[in-house]
Amino acid sequence: MKESYNPADSYMRVATACPEVSDADIDTNLDNIVDLYFKAEEEGAAVVVFPELSITGYSLGDLVQQTSLLKQAEQGLIDLTRATEQTKTAMVVGLPYRIGNGLYNCAAVIAEGEIKGLVPKQNLPTYNEF
Repeated sequence: MKESYNPADSYMRVATACPEVSDADIDTNLDNIVDLYFKAEEEGAAVVVFPELSITGYSLGDLVQQTSLLKQAEQGLIDLTRATEQTKTAMVVGLPYRIGNGLYNCAAVIAEGEIKGLVPKQNLPTYNEF
């Protein structure tokens, strides 16, 4: 332990952000996410957490099965990584992600211009939304 230990050094500022989301409108959603991300970054947040499926919207129904939407969401995730390249603030953002034959509702963790990981949702709702 350092001689000049400061308990405040062991804390991090975590921000939650709820962008206005339009179903299947990836470009608009990305603009809203990036805007809120930089506002939180300016306020000193170490991590900004966005809602599930915030890249695509939540009430997609069968749209979420469309390959074109899934590719746009994946490209959107790549675009968001670029927003973190020059900052110290990490981002957690939701999107549908296909792996093999499976489709997953994932939280993507991105920081420093890299996708650090994808975490699939484990406790699925019982109303067949996803």
